[in-house]
Amino acid sequence: MLYIILITIIILLILFIINKLLFPKEHMSIRNQKLNKVLKDNGYELDIVNFTIKKCINDKCFFKKYDTINFNSINSHFTSKNKPLSNTIFKKNNIPVPTHYIINNENKYYYINDFKLHFPCVLKPVDGMQGKDVYTFIKTKEQFINILNNLLNKYTQIMLENQVYGNNYRIFLFNNNIMDVIERQQPFILGNNKDTIDILINNHNKNQIEKKLFPTINLDWLYIKEQGYDKNDTPEFNKKIFITNTINFHNGANPIRIDIEKIPEINKNMFIKAHKLINLECSGIDYMSDDITIPYNINNGHIIEINDMVDTKIHVDSDNNKEPYFLFNNILKSFN
Repeated sequence: MLYIILITIIILLILFIINKLLFPKEHMSIRNQKLNKVLKDNGYELDIVNFTIKKCINDKCFFKKYDTINFNSINSHFTSKNKPLSNTIFKKNNIPVPTHYIINNENKYYYINDFKLHFPCVLKPVDGMQGKDVYTFIKTKEQFINILNNLLNKYTQIMLENQVYGNNYRIFLFNNNIMDVIERQQPFILGNNKDTIDILINNHNKNQIEKKLFPTINLDWLYIKEQGYDKNDTPEFNKKIFITNTINFHNGANPIRIDIEKIPEINKNMFIKAHKLINLECSGIDYMSDDITIPYNINNGHIIEINDMVDTKIHVDSDNNKEPYFLFNNILKSFN
């Protein structure tokens, strides 16, 4: 009896792992409870067994069927997750992306000794998420070697990119429409002529947590030092000091909503084109430029990457609109 129970547990565990690998949890699926409620409230009929959605206005009906519970297909999921592959697809289709190289334990000495490195640069996993283990603004060879060796102890492949400059934006697309655009604010502290940098950062993170936002865990002390401060220094009143170059929502980069109407058509078309190239239904594009309201071909804008595991919390938490369902109401408009 014990043997049968053990075998059953092992089988269930294997099935659970396969499900996680092949059908990754997505924040927006046809079984998402919040989305389900909003769709029904707005006259949509959902068949969560057959993965279909339908809405009729007078004698005209909209109908769409999905292959799985998730809006995005397995193929598009793995294409977007493979950052070198998606960036290569974009580059071949004249979408500006950072230049990238793949480093592993076999070729790393070429990049350490013979490859002409251009600083600053970026090192990150080829299939990372939420800014984890992403190192930006690497400025010296010593930094590069230390970070590279540490990353290769965790991952089999690492992506090397040239550093792209500008503000950090997230563009959320659904059903080939731009739903929302936010700017991730680079985490900073303000001096009060009393507390040290270390205390100010701790207070900043406590405040973030109290607001149900993410603290800044990935601190960049070298970057802080370049601004003229160390952890035990006491900055003057109202002095702004940036505490990290990892500008990610999950590293305390608070969202600020951007008016979509102010974004030029050339930029919107590029985002939609990238979305379609990966054959995604729901995506989040990371974009960097000095100003998203200026055409990308004028101010050197770049798409950093595209994500299919869209975290809608960053949009819901944006400063201009706290209404929980505003995002999903925009999605409903895209179906009409």
